[in-house]
Amino acid sequence: MTGGVATVTVTATGDANYDSIIADPHRRDKIVHTTHDALVPKPNNVFERPSEETTQTALANTAKAILGRIEKKAVVAQSTAAGGNTAAPEYIKYTPSKQGEAYNSGASHRLIKMHEVSADPLEPPKFRHKKVGARAASPKP
Repeated sequence: MTGGVATVTVTATGDANYDSIIADPHRRDKIVHTTHDALVPKPNNVFERPSEETTQTALANTAKAILGRIEKKAVVAQSTAAGGNTAAPEYIKYTPSKQGEAYNSGASHRLIKMHEVSADPLEPPKFRHKKVGARAASPKP
C-alpha cells in the first residue's frame, strides 16, 4: 500500500490476487493465509508410481482371489441345486375352471412342466429384508 492506494496484482491465470490488500505492511513477521491452499501443508515426500511388474503381480493376485470366490459360490450353488434332487421334471395336468372357446384359447386342459433351475451365484438377492419398527407403547392409564 503506497500513499493510501492498494495495489492489486494479477496471477498468471488472470485472477486477481488480493494478498497485498490483506497483508499488513507494518507487521512483516505476521503470516496471513488468503487461500485454502496456503493452509493445507504440502507433503514432503513424493509418491512414486509402482513398477509395471508390481502392478501386474497385484492384478494377477486380485484376479485369482475374485475367481476363487466365484468358483466357491458356483460349487455351492451346484451342490445345493443338484444335491440329491436330480429328479426328472414333474408334469402337472391343469384343467381351467372356465371352459369354452372364449377362455384359455379353447384348450380343455394344459400340461405344466415343473423342474428345478440352478441359481446364478452372482445374482443379487431378490428380496430386501426390512426391519419392523417397535410397537407403539400402550397408553398410560
